[in-house]
Amino acid sequence: MLLRPDVWNRSVKLAVAATVFFAFVLWIQPPRNHHGHRFKSWFSQPSHQWGSYGGPTQTSVTKDGCPVASDADNVVITVKTGASEASARIPTQLRTTLKCPPNILHFSDMEQTVDNVTIHDALAPIPEFVKIGNPDFDLYRAQQARKRLGWHDEPVTEEVKKAAWTLDKYKNLHIVAKSYWLFPDKKWYLHIDADTYLVWSSLLWWLNTLDPSKPLYTGSLTCFGDVKAAHGGSGILLSNSAAKAIVQDNSSTIPSWDGQARDHCCGDELVAQALKDNGIEMHNSWPLINGDTPFTIPFGPQFWCEPVVTMHHLSTKEMEIVAAFEQSRPNRSEPLSYMELFNELVYDHIPETTVDDWDNLSEGITLPDCPSFEACINECNENDGCFQASYDGSECILGTRNFRVGVEKKPEESKKWQSMWNKRRMREWAVVHVDCTNLHVAFKDSFVCG
Repeated sequence: MLLRPDVWNRSVKLAVAATVFFAFVLWIQPPRNHHGHRFKSWFSQPSHQWGSYGGPTQTSVTKDGCPVASDADNVVITVKTGASEASARIPTQLRTTLKCPPNILHFSDMEQTVDNVTIHDALAPIPEFVKIGNPDFDLYRAQQARKRLGWHDEPVTEEVKKAAWTLDKYKNLHIVAKSYWLFPDKKWYLHIDADTYLVWSSLLWWLNTLDPSKPLYTGSLTCFGDVKAAHGGSGILLSNSAAKAIVQDNSSTIPSWDGQARDHCCGDELVAQALKDNGIEMHNSWPLINGDTPFTIPFGPQFWCEPVVTMHHLSTKEMEIVAAFEQSRPNRSEPLSYMELFNELVYDHIPETTVDDWDNLSEGITLPDCPSFEACINECNENDGCFQASYDGSECILGTRNFRVGVEKKPEESKKWQSMWNKRRMREWAVVHVDCTNLHVAFKDSFVCG
């Protein structure tokens, strides 16, 4: 198997490097769309026909470049953020990846307005007996006090980040409830974070292959013990009947979890538990719903002929670049495949030379006690199946499973990371695997948690 289904965990650990990484990407080769030109490369192919799964026929876009689809108004997008990051995140996300969806709701740990956008307090419905004496709500109380005195953004310390993460788990179920009550007749509810990138055309196409009358709960699989859950940052998709089951049909479900949240890890775990209590199991739609950035995605057999619906942990600058690329597509109303994302955007950002203080996240063959980076490079060059390699001062990893750009990684104790890429082999592999006429959308439910 190319990757574990819960691959998003590694992405979480790497998210800290995202901003520095993007500066490096721009330094390697700036994107070629600042003036609205097509991202051209030798990969460019004629527009594919995507209809084998019954996806919507989208033959036009609006003047803003948004897909024309009859069911677009039947989708609700919710964005979960925090008071400490909202002003930095929300405007860019709305201007880029969320430019097209008509029904968007924002939720945070404090009610506020950012650029004329109303952000709801997701924690307001939680009863006082849960909050009083609960240190998880110390940040919430402090923010409410600052708001009364006149809120203004302040630098976010590590202590605040940790407190915000702890508080975050109380939001998810109430976001599910509020979005359902505000839009009780919509077919779909997609719950994402403020650093999630949504490919709207891919989502609309995919949803047309699914049945909203069935209680569907899906996303990128992560495990909490033996409980299967959809990772929140990658995106949690609920059908109307699934949301209705825990919000309206069994209205005691969500309040019952408020008092238990303190003893649990995360909000996405609580959503999974609440749905499971009502007989609704999670379906794994990874890699359509995906926890990587465009530059940490492991392109290859499992990330190729699938539609890209979401990506996670993007910086605001990365969102702008991907949005510019989307606008450059001649087939903007059609789903974006991983093949197209790699061929038309990511490939140009892969370095032509070796790079120090960089981990390209190679996966494949591990060679311990490798004497030098040069020896590691030679091992890759002599292996016809090696696309890239990374070296940490002693261990050489040959990337034979997939290929990606990676992230900056500073030296740690005796380890110093160096990376190389063989773009010719990537190009040759991509040419052989150029046909993605039929996109793969089947759930991957064989993985067992626990």
